Amino acid sequence: MPSHKPAPSPTWTVPYIDQPMAFWEELHHAYQGHIKSVYLPLPGMKTGSGRPKQPDKYVIDFLNSRLFPVSILINALVLPQPVQDVYASMGPMLEQAISTWRITEITLTNIALAPLLKSDFPDLALAGSTLMEIDSPSQVMFLSDLDVLVPSTRITRNPDALYRLKQAFHGDIRLMVNEACLPSCPLRTQHFFEMTRPEIVFPRSLCEDFLVKYPWMRLTGSWVLPQHLHLFDGLYDQLKLSGRISLSNPSRYRHVLKHYVQRIPLLPHEIGGGPAGVCCPLDLDEMFYIKTLACDKNCMACTVCKDYWQEKTPRRLTGKTP
Repeated sequence: MPSHKPAPSPTWTVPYIDQPMAFWEELHHAYQGHIKSVYLPLPGMKTGSGRPKQPDKYVIDFLNSRLFPVSILINALVLPQPVQDVYASMGPMLEQAISTWRITEITLTNIALAPLLKSDFPDLALAGSTLMEIDSPSQVMFLSDLDVLVPSTRITRNPDALYRLKQAFHGDIRLMVNEACLPSCPLRTQHFFEMTRPEIVFPRSLCEDFLVKYPWMRLTGSWVLPQHLHLFDGLYDQLKLSGRISLSNPSRYRHVLKHYVQRIPLLPHEIGGGPAGVCCPLDLDEMFYIKTLACDKNCMACTVCKDYWQEKTPRRLTGKTP
Protein backbone atom coordinates (compact mmCIF):
# COMPACT_ATOMS: atom_id res chain seq x y z
CA MET A 1 0.00 0.00 0.00
CA PRO A 2 1.44 3.41 -0.91
CA SER A 3 2.35 5.85 1.80
CA HIS A 4 0.00 8.80 2.22
CA LYS A 5 0.54 12.39 3.13
CA PRO A 6 -2.20 14.48 4.78
CA ALA A 7 -4.65 15.96 2.28
CA PRO A 8 -5.75 19.59 2.34
CA SER A 9 -9.32 20.31 3.39
CA PRO A 10 -11.25 18.54 0.63
CA THR A 11 -14.06 19.99 -1.42
CA TRP A 12 -17.26 17.98 -1.47
CA THR A 13 -19.75 17.32 -4.23
CA VAL A 14 -23.11 16.52 -2.66
CA PRO A 15 -26.51 15.36 -3.94
CA TYR A 16 -29.55 17.54 -4.45
CA ILE A 17 -32.59 16.47 -2.45
CA ASP A 18 -35.89 18.22 -2.92
CA GLN A 19 -36.15 20.53 0.08
CA PRO A 20 -37.24 24.15 0.60
CA MET A 21 -34.60 26.86 0.43
CA ALA A 22 -34.26 27.00 4.22
CA PHE A 23 -32.50 23.62 4.08
CA TRP A 24 -29.98 24.79 1.47
CA GLU A 25 -29.41 28.12 3.20
CA GLU A 26 -28.55 26.21 6.37
CA LEU A 27 -26.07 24.03 4.47
CA HIS A 28 -24.55 27.06 2.79
CA HIS A 29 -24.00 28.75 6.13
CA ALA A 30 -22.49 25.63 7.71
CA TYR A 31 -20.43 24.21 4.81
CA GLN A 32 -19.81 26.92 2.22
CA GLY A 33 -16.07 26.36 2.54
CA HIS A 34 -16.43 22.64 1.93
CA ILE A 35 -19.12 22.17 -0.74
CA LYS A 36 -17.76 22.51 -4.26
CA SER A 37 -21.03 21.73 -6.02
CA VAL A 38 -24.46 20.16 -5.73
CA TYR A 39 -25.28 17.57 -8.41
CA LEU A 40 -28.69 16.99 -9.97
CA PRO A 41 -30.36 16.10 -13.27
CA LEU A 42 -31.38 19.09 -15.36
CA PRO A 43 -35.16 19.59 -15.09
CA GLY A 44 -36.82 18.33 -18.25
CA MET A 45 -33.73 16.47 -19.49
CA LYS A 46 -34.76 13.10 -20.93
CA THR A 47 -31.36 11.44 -21.28
CA GLY A 48 -31.47 10.03 -17.74
CA SER A 49 -29.31 10.52 -14.68
CA GLY A 50 -28.52 7.02 -13.50
CA ARG A 51 -31.27 7.05 -10.88
CA PRO A 52 -35.09 6.93 -10.81
CA LYS A 53 -37.04 10.17 -11.24
CA GLN A 54 -37.06 12.11 -8.00
CA PRO A 55 -39.25 14.86 -6.50
CA ASP A 56 -38.58 18.27 -8.02
CA LYS A 57 -41.04 20.62 -6.32
CA TYR A 58 -38.29 22.99 -5.16
CA VAL A 59 -35.62 22.43 -7.80
CA ILE A 60 -36.27 25.63 -9.78
CA ASP A 61 -36.18 27.67 -6.56
CA PHE A 62 -32.85 26.05 -5.74
CA LEU A 63 -31.40 26.73 -9.19
CA ASN A 64 -32.68 30.31 -9.26
CA SER A 65 -31.08 30.99 -5.87
CA ARG A 66 -27.59 30.40 -7.34
CA LEU A 67 -26.59 29.54 -3.78
CA PHE A 68 -24.26 26.68 -4.78
CA PRO A 69 -22.41 25.81 -7.97
CA VAL A 70 -24.27 23.01 -9.77
CA SER A 71 -23.07 19.86 -11.50
CA ILE A 72 -25.59 18.70 -14.11
CA LEU A 73 -25.94 14.94 -14.58
CA ILE A 74 -26.00 13.49 -18.08
CA ASN A 75 -24.96 10.06 -16.94
CA ALA A 76 -27.52 7.48 -17.99
CA LEU A 77 -25.82 4.11 -18.31
CA VAL A 78 -26.93 3.83 -21.96
CA LEU A 79 -28.04 6.69 -24.21
CA PRO A 80 -31.28 6.00 -26.10
CA GLN A 81 -29.89 7.21 -29.46
CA PRO A 82 -26.51 7.80 -31.15
CA VAL A 83 -24.59 10.42 -29.24
CA GLN A 84 -24.80 13.09 -31.96
CA ASP A 85 -28.61 12.80 -32.04
CA VAL A 86 -28.86 12.96 -28.27
CA TYR A 87 -26.63 16.00 -28.11
CA ALA A 88 -28.56 17.80 -30.84
CA SER A 89 -31.80 17.31 -28.91
CA MET A 90 -30.46 18.54 -25.57
CA GLY A 91 -28.12 21.31 -26.76
CA PRO A 92 -30.64 24.20 -26.67
CA MET A 93 -31.85 23.17 -23.20
CA LEU A 94 -28.28 23.04 -21.91
CA GLU A 95 -27.42 26.42 -23.41
CA GLN A 96 -30.46 28.04 -21.79
CA ALA A 97 -29.74 26.42 -18.42
CA ILE A 98 -26.06 27.40 -18.42
CA SER A 99 -26.90 31.02 -19.24
CA THR A 100 -29.53 31.16 -16.48
CA TRP A 101 -28.21 29.15 -13.54
CA ARG A 102 -24.91 28.67 -11.73
CA ILE A 103 -23.86 25.56 -13.61
CA THR A 104 -20.13 24.94 -13.41
CA GLU A 105 -19.82 21.25 -14.31
CA ILE A 106 -21.42 18.46 -16.30
CA THR A 107 -21.10 14.85 -15.18
CA LEU A 108 -21.30 12.34 -18.01
CA THR A 109 -20.99 8.63 -18.63
CA ASN A 110 -20.65 8.50 -22.42
CA ILE A 111 -17.17 9.81 -23.20
CA ALA A 112 -18.21 10.67 -26.77
CA LEU A 113 -20.23 13.56 -25.33
CA ALA A 114 -17.09 15.18 -23.93
CA PRO A 115 -15.62 16.81 -27.10
CA LEU A 116 -19.08 18.09 -28.10
CA LEU A 117 -19.58 19.69 -24.70
CA LYS A 118 -16.04 21.08 -24.59
CA SER A 119 -16.49 22.69 -27.97
CA ASP A 120 -19.73 24.46 -27.05
CA PHE A 121 -19.09 25.10 -23.35
CA PRO A 122 -15.32 25.43 -22.90
CA ASP A 123 -15.62 27.09 -19.48
CA LEU A 124 -17.48 24.16 -17.92
CA ALA A 125 -15.66 21.39 -16.11
CA LEU A 126 -16.45 17.87 -17.31
CA ALA A 127 -16.57 15.02 -14.80
CA GLY A 128 -16.51 11.33 -15.64
CA SER A 129 -19.21 9.44 -13.73
CA THR A 130 -18.40 6.37 -11.68
CA LEU A 131 -20.74 4.58 -14.12
CA MET A 132 -17.96 4.85 -16.73
CA GLU A 133 -16.26 2.09 -14.70
CA ILE A 134 -12.77 3.59 -15.01
CA ASP A 135 -10.48 1.50 -12.82
CA SER A 136 -7.23 1.23 -14.76
CA PRO A 137 -4.54 3.57 -16.15
CA SER A 138 -5.00 1.86 -19.52
CA GLN A 139 -8.39 3.59 -19.85
CA VAL A 140 -7.08 7.08 -19.15
CA MET A 141 -5.97 7.73 -22.74
CA PHE A 142 -9.66 8.07 -23.67
CA LEU A 143 -10.30 10.75 -21.04
CA SER A 144 -8.33 13.75 -22.30
CA ASP A 145 -11.43 15.99 -22.34
CA LEU A 146 -12.30 15.28 -18.69
CA ASP A 147 -11.31 17.55 -15.83
CA VAL A 148 -12.54 15.31 -13.01
CA LEU A 149 -12.91 11.55 -12.69
CA VAL A 150 -14.98 9.54 -10.22
CA PRO A 151 -13.31 6.11 -10.23
CA SER A 152 -15.26 2.91 -10.55
CA THR A 153 -16.54 1.70 -7.21
CA ARG A 154 -14.76 -1.56 -8.01
CA ILE A 155 -11.56 0.09 -6.75
CA THR A 156 -12.87 2.41 -4.03
CA ARG A 157 -11.33 0.17 -1.40
CA ASN A 158 -8.20 -0.68 -3.37
CA PRO A 159 -5.60 1.97 -2.45
CA ASP A 160 -2.98 0.59 -4.82
CA ALA A 161 -5.36 0.79 -7.80
CA LEU A 162 -6.46 4.30 -6.77
CA TYR A 163 -2.83 5.39 -6.56
CA ARG A 164 -2.06 4.10 -10.06
CA LEU A 165 -5.15 5.81 -11.47
CA LYS A 166 -4.34 9.10 -9.77
CA GLN A 167 -0.80 9.00 -11.16
CA ALA A 168 -2.12 8.41 -14.69
CA PHE A 169 -5.06 10.84 -14.82
CA HIS A 170 -4.25 14.49 -15.57
CA GLY A 171 -7.21 15.98 -13.69
CA ASP A 172 -8.78 15.65 -10.25
CA ILE A 173 -9.82 12.34 -8.73
CA ARG A 174 -13.16 12.59 -6.94
CA LEU A 175 -13.64 9.66 -4.57
CA MET A 176 -17.22 8.63 -3.80
CA VAL A 177 -17.27 7.58 -0.18
CA ASN A 178 -20.64 6.18 0.81
CA GLU A 179 -21.97 4.09 -2.06
CA ALA A 180 -22.15 0.49 -0.91
CA CYS A 181 -22.38 -1.35 -4.22
CA LEU A 182 -20.55 -4.67 -4.23
CA PRO A 183 -17.32 -4.26 -6.24
CA SER A 184 -17.68 -7.69 -7.82
CA CYS A 185 -21.42 -7.53 -8.54
CA PRO A 186 -22.23 -8.85 -12.06
CA LEU A 187 -25.72 -7.33 -11.89
CA ARG A 188 -24.58 -3.70 -11.61
CA THR A 189 -25.15 -2.75 -15.26
CA GLN A 190 -28.69 -4.16 -15.36
CA HIS A 191 -29.46 -2.60 -11.96
CA PHE A 192 -28.52 0.92 -13.06
CA PHE A 193 -30.35 0.44 -16.37
CA GLU A 194 -33.57 -0.57 -14.60
CA MET A 195 -33.28 2.38 -12.22
CA THR A 196 -33.56 4.78 -15.16
CA ARG A 197 -36.67 3.17 -16.68
CA PRO A 198 -39.73 5.34 -16.03
CA GLU A 199 -42.07 2.34 -16.16
CA ILE A 200 -40.25 0.76 -13.18
CA VAL A 201 -41.44 3.03 -10.38
CA PHE A 202 -39.72 1.21 -7.50
CA PRO A 203 -36.69 -0.67 -8.86
CA ARG A 204 -35.66 -3.53 -6.62
CA SER A 205 -32.11 -4.29 -5.67
CA LEU A 206 -31.05 -7.14 -7.95
CA CYS A 207 -28.46 -8.44 -5.48
CA GLU A 208 -30.98 -8.80 -2.63
CA ASP A 209 -31.36 -12.58 -2.97
CA PHE A 210 -27.59 -13.00 -3.19
CA LEU A 211 -27.09 -10.98 0.00
CA VAL A 212 -29.65 -13.08 1.85
CA LYS A 213 -27.49 -16.09 1.04
CA TYR A 214 -24.15 -14.36 1.64
CA PRO A 215 -24.88 -11.45 4.02
CA TRP A 216 -21.21 -11.06 4.94
CA MET A 217 -20.55 -9.73 1.42
CA ARG A 218 -22.01 -6.45 2.69
CA LEU A 219 -18.65 -5.90 4.40
CA THR A 220 -16.95 -5.77 0.99
CA GLY A 221 -19.09 -2.86 -0.29
CA SER A 222 -17.57 0.24 -1.89
CA TRP A 223 -17.72 2.49 1.15
CA VAL A 224 -15.28 4.50 3.22
CA LEU A 225 -16.38 5.54 6.70
CA PRO A 226 -15.60 9.09 7.89
CA GLN A 227 -13.14 7.79 10.48
CA HIS A 228 -11.24 5.91 7.76
CA LEU A 229 -10.81 8.76 5.30
CA HIS A 230 -7.31 9.32 6.63
CA LEU A 231 -6.33 5.98 5.09
CA PHE A 232 -7.03 7.48 1.65
CA ASP A 233 -5.39 10.88 2.05
CA GLY A 234 -3.20 11.53 -0.97
CA LEU A 235 -5.28 9.29 -3.25
CA TYR A 236 -7.94 11.85 -4.16
CA ASP A 237 -8.43 15.56 -4.80
CA GLN A 238 -12.12 15.82 -4.04
CA LEU A 239 -14.77 13.77 -2.26
CA LYS A 240 -18.33 12.93 -3.25
CA LEU A 241 -21.33 12.05 -1.13
CA SER A 242 -23.90 9.84 -2.85
CA GLY A 243 -27.47 9.43 -1.70
CA ARG A 244 -30.06 11.27 -3.77
CA ILE A 245 -32.43 8.52 -2.59
CA SER A 246 -30.86 7.05 0.56
CA LEU A 247 -30.27 10.53 2.05
CA SER A 248 -33.57 12.06 0.92
CA ASN A 249 -34.54 12.62 4.56
CA PRO A 250 -33.08 16.05 5.39
CA SER A 251 -32.17 15.16 8.98
CA ARG A 252 -30.24 12.11 7.82
CA TYR A 253 -28.60 14.15 5.07
CA ARG A 254 -27.35 16.76 7.56
CA HIS A 255 -26.16 14.06 9.96
CA VAL A 256 -24.17 12.12 7.35
CA LEU A 257 -22.68 15.22 5.71
CA LYS A 258 -21.54 16.66 9.05
CA HIS A 259 -19.88 13.41 10.05
CA TYR A 260 -18.01 13.08 6.76
CA VAL A 261 -16.87 16.69 6.58
CA GLN A 262 -15.67 16.65 10.20
CA ARG A 263 -14.52 13.00 10.09
CA ILE A 264 -16.73 12.04 13.01
CA PRO A 265 -17.16 8.24 13.22
CA LEU A 266 -20.24 6.55 11.82
CA LEU A 267 -21.27 2.91 11.78
CA PRO A 268 -21.56 1.32 8.31
CA HIS A 269 -25.37 1.17 8.40
CA GLU A 270 -25.58 4.94 9.05
CA ILE A 271 -23.90 6.29 5.90
CA GLY A 272 -26.78 6.04 3.41
CA GLY A 273 -25.10 3.36 1.34
CA GLY A 274 -28.25 1.90 -0.17
CA PRO A 275 -29.63 -1.66 -0.31
CA ALA A 276 -26.28 -3.41 -0.58
CA GLY A 277 -24.90 -1.64 2.48
CA VAL A 278 -24.53 -3.03 5.98
CA CYS A 279 -28.08 -3.27 7.28
CA CYS A 280 -27.60 -3.40 11.05
CA PRO A 281 -25.49 -1.72 13.74
CA LEU A 282 -22.01 -3.21 13.47
CA ASP A 283 -18.89 -1.88 15.17
CA LEU A 284 -16.17 -1.94 12.51
CA ASP A 285 -12.66 -2.27 13.86
CA GLU A 286 -10.09 -0.21 11.94
CA MET A 287 -7.59 -3.06 11.84
CA PHE A 288 -10.19 -5.26 10.16
CA TYR A 289 -10.94 -2.49 7.66
CA ILE A 290 -7.24 -2.06 6.86
CA LYS A 291 -7.00 -5.79 6.28
CA THR A 292 -9.78 -5.60 3.66
CA LEU A 293 -7.91 -2.82 1.85
CA ALA A 294 -4.76 -4.90 1.51
CA CYS A 295 -6.36 -8.23 0.57
CA ASP A 296 -6.41 -9.71 -2.94
CA LYS A 297 -10.25 -9.54 -3.12
CA ASN A 298 -10.48 -13.29 -3.72
CA CYS A 299 -13.59 -13.77 -1.60
CA MET A 300 -14.14 -17.40 -2.67
CA ALA A 301 -10.84 -18.42 -1.06
CA CYS A 302 -11.09 -16.28 2.09
CA THR A 303 -13.24 -16.31 5.22
CA VAL A 304 -12.06 -13.10 6.91
CA CYS A 305 -15.22 -11.07 6.19
CA LYS A 306 -17.51 -14.04 6.74
CA ASP A 307 -15.95 -14.79 10.12
CA TYR A 308 -16.08 -11.13 11.15
CA TRP A 309 -19.76 -10.85 10.15
CA GLN A 310 -20.69 -13.96 12.11
CA GLU A 311 -18.79 -12.70 15.14
CA LYS A 312 -20.29 -9.19 15.11
CA THR A 313 -23.92 -9.72 14.08
CA PRO A 314 -26.81 -11.53 15.84
CA ARG A 315 -27.35 -15.09 14.69
CA ARG A 316 -30.96 -14.35 13.83
CA LEU A 317 -29.97 -11.62 11.37
CA THR A 318 -30.69 -12.23 7.68
CA GLY A 319 -29.17 -10.38 4.77
CA LYS A 320 -32.32 -8.41 4.08
CA THR A 321 -32.30 -4.65 4.30
CA PRO A 322 -34.95 -3.43 6.75
